[in-house]
Amino acid sequence: MKIIDFHCGLGKDLEVGVDSNGIIRYMDKYGVNLAVISPLGKGFIHKFIEENQNIMNCVKENKEKFIGFCTVNPWFENCIEELKKRSLDGCKGIALNPTRQGFPINSSLIYPLIEECDHLNLPVYFYTGTSIYDLPLNLALLAKNFPKVSFIMGQMGTSDYWMDIEPALELANNLVVETSVNPNTQLIKTLVKKFGPERIIFGSGFPFTDPEYEIKKIQICNLSEKDKELIMFRNAAHLLKVKV
Repeated sequence: MKIIDFHCGLGKDLEVGVDSNGIIRYMDKYGVNLAVISPLGKGFIHKFIEENQNIMNCVKENKEKFIGFCTVNPWFENCIEELKKRSLDGCKGIALNPTRQGFPINSSLIYPLIEECDHLNLPVYFYTGTSIYDLPLNLALLAKNFPKVSFIMGQMGTSDYWMDIEPALELANNLVVETSVNPNTQLIKTLVKKFGPERIIFGSGFPFTDPEYEIKKIQICNLSEKDKELIMFRNAAHLLKVKV
């Protein structure tokens, strides 16, 4: 089965770090065809321009392996300008980390940024569930305000806020769930049954997580082959507008 990994980090964080060769080794080992890569650590804070350039350089060197999601810090005046530039460079979406970047997920601070994503037709990935800044339900409220933008609930609400995922998906039809980090396989089965497999996309969370476990997490959910194909690559391919 083909695999698109919608959530890989490139660079260094406090706990871990990985370069493009490390990601490719993981992909080759587990049969991952394509990976969405985005910055780590300081790349979400004050080093976003440098780390975005690193992302795009790696994409250009490995076009058959990587899709680039860049980031900008909405507290910086040049955030819209940087987003436009990276879109022209070939960036396929944007990743935001409210806890790291210091804003509530539905804050009006980011409205101009989301409006530009709407204009550029870029999907928006949010880390969720690590603090009160990135609650799944608040992401749903943001998504309702921007119905033409595709939003990705990263890390499936992590762990503490998994109970908010169902009502969040009910609130916003333009919101999908990415599966990394959260170990709750019963939740995946429940979401498939209630909302259909089209609302779920696979992500590993590498290098913070064990990719083998993240892949097996989907395999042990007793889903049909068609449902697993949608989750593991077809939904992501549709969202990213790529052929795999």
